[in-house]
Amino acid sequence: MCLFKEVADIQTADMLKLPVPEAKFETVVVEPSEMQKEMVQELSERAAAVHARLVEPNIDNMLKITTDGREIGLDQRLMNPLLEDFKGSKVNACTDKVFEI
Repeated sequence: MCLFKEVADIQTADMLKLPVPEAKFETVVVEPSEMQKEMVQELSERAAAVHARLVEPNIDNMLKITTDGREIGLDQRLMNPLLEDFKGSKVNACTDKVFEI
């Protein structure tokens, strides 16, 4: 038996019945920059090398590649901080939408 459960007062959302605000979801589509397109092409080449077992898993692997892809999609500067700010990035679209709201 878990000692924590014996001493903790655990309350779930169902038990508390607190008011929950209604969320309004909105999808904002942004186009990638030319640099992001090039970076995604490099990801494809890295994935092919991993698939062909040309690289050791501790050097590069699909988890690293997919994480890098998510970062590139969010803002290219997450992969290379020296790159300039792309006005059409997801981060900038988010800040624009927050400012609008």
